[in-house]
Amino acid sequence: MHSKYSEEERRAHKEKENQALLALEKKLEENGVTYDKSIHTPLVLNSFLKAHRLDVDAAYEGFTACLKWRAENNVDTLLQDAPTTNPYFEILSKYWPAAYHGTDKEGALIYIEKAGSVDVKGLVTSVVPEEHLIYYHVYLQEQGRVLKAQQTEKLGKSCHAHIIIEDLNGLGWGSIYTPGMDIMRKCINIDQSYYPNTLKKYYVVNAPAIVTMLFKMVSPWLDTATAAKVNILGSDYQETLLADIDASELPVEFGGTSDFVVTGGGPYSGAKDDGSMVSPLEVTVGRQDKYEARVIIENERSLITWKFSTVGYDIGFGIQFETASGEREAVVAIDRVNSHEEAIEGCYTAEKTGTYFLVWDNTFSTWTKKTLTYLVSAQPPLSTAS
Repeated sequence: MHSKYSEEERRAHKEKENQALLALEKKLEENGVTYDKSIHTPLVLNSFLKAHRLDVDAAYEGFTACLKWRAENNVDTLLQDAPTTNPYFEILSKYWPAAYHGTDKEGALIYIEKAGSVDVKGLVTSVVPEEHLIYYHVYLQEQGRVLKAQQTEKLGKSCHAHIIIEDLNGLGWGSIYTPGMDIMRKCINIDQSYYPNTLKKYYVVNAPAIVTMLFKMVSPWLDTATAAKVNILGSDYQETLLADIDASELPVEFGGTSDFVVTGGGPYSGAKDDGSMVSPLEVTVGRQDKYEARVIIENERSLITWKFSTVGYDIGFGIQFETASGEREAVVAIDRVNSHEEAIEGCYTAEKTGTYFLVWDNTFSTWTKKTLTYLVSAQPPLSTAS
């Protein structure tokens, strides 16, 4: 690929990068900053330097802030811990339509995501708290970090930056959901602050007309370098992708010849505007574990209704209210029910506004996980509804 810089200019810049890296490593050592060098390789340190235009002091502040964030959120062990410790991991790993697949012509990893088919409102209002959507985004970032390190070792050159293909087919005005936009803003902030300079190119394909307005909303959250890597394309994008990616590395649905398919997405449990679910959701409650569905009540004396069943075994069930201090208050005591023999139906009048949690408790079971199918509805009082 032809460069606008001469060989001499490239060598001089590389020397500046090397000197800045040595200075950053020295500053970290002098200040007693310890870190896992198998995770935070020189390539990672260099990404912070590049993000801060080789300003060693600024890169030091950014990197140490990243270490603090990773420690507070147990990010170093996230890949190992998430499948067993996060109650929403199974749901999101099956539903979220995204995957790493293939490389571009220079060896950079490709991440494909079908954001247009994601029902963020259905996820948030039905079952998954927003912090767990963000948690899953970080999980995918960590997955990519490991894959890029492996690719770097395999090719013997830096593959620290990746390509994103973002498919917005299906995106409409209903996708402009305020909590969903807030989740996007937080994810962008995490990416730019703690995974800086790891994006090579960002292709937005099947972009509908609404994207022009959406990008105006999002662009203030992007730094200049990130915004410059975004390439918004309509439905005639195949030639652009194939200029950077061999057909064998690109799925058929995007103009390539690979038979790889990104699965997931679509309406999530049929969530309606009022937060009700019109179709049941099936989840697995692990042994010695609990499962919770969050319901937000905005009107006093709203009615929470439920219907659920389990396969083969009983389970505990109850409802808790989150107080202003963040503590849980039992409003329906957890009790074991024979939901494997007949469906359990009931209702509760929420006297207070706020957040309620429907809890299915399997902590009593040492060996057996439970398959739970449930339907939840939250309806305002008749006077309010009228």
